[in-house]
This record gives sequence, C-alpha cells and structure tokens, in this order.
Amino acid sequence: MLTLSWAIDQINFTIPVHDPMLAAIAGGAILGTGAGITLHSLGSSGGNDVIAVLLNQKFNIRMGTFFFGFNLEEIVFDLDPDAFVTIERTFNVLGRGFSHRKIY
Repeated sequence: MLTLSWAIDQINFTIPVHDPMLAAIAGGAILGTGAGITLHSLGSSGGNDVIAVLLNQKFNIRMGTFFFGFNLEEIVFDLDPDAFVTIERTFNVLGRGFSHRKIY
C-alpha cells in the first residue's frame, strides 16, 4: 500500500478532457478495462467480486449474471425485503446511488 501511494504521487498522468460527459466516458472506459482484466484473471477487487468468482468456479454462474442480479436486488428491495416497491422509491434509490459516487 505504501508503494502504491508513493507511485501515485510520482506519476503525473492527466487526460485533457474538459467536458464532464466525455470525462465520465473516459473514466468509465479506464475503470471498465481494469475491472475486466482483474475479473478475466479470476482476481478480485473486493466486495461482491469475491462472491461472483466463487459462484463462477463452483456453480458455473457467469459473473455478469451475478452482478446484474445483485444490483437488481439492491434497486428493487433496497436491502429491505419488507418494503413495498414503487416507481418513486426506485428512482430515489437510483438517485442516492449516483449521489454517493460523486467525488469532490
């Protein structure tokens, strides 16, 4: 961890993108490439990736299928199985998910 922190400070790499939408697309492409390489080698970045890799190895469940199901469950049930789902609540959950991922 110390080496990674040091390397991040030493490497000055910027992508000259000034449009927020293009910056989001570029960031998503970079993140998706890294996640794809990690999952292709059956590695994990933590979180539910570990469960997805184990299910893939034991029961041959595709990792994308697991991620889709997990995210769908989060949106529909909001981790509260007693909650009644409405369209408004679903959009609120989606909005909260986007607002928690903002970096300032």
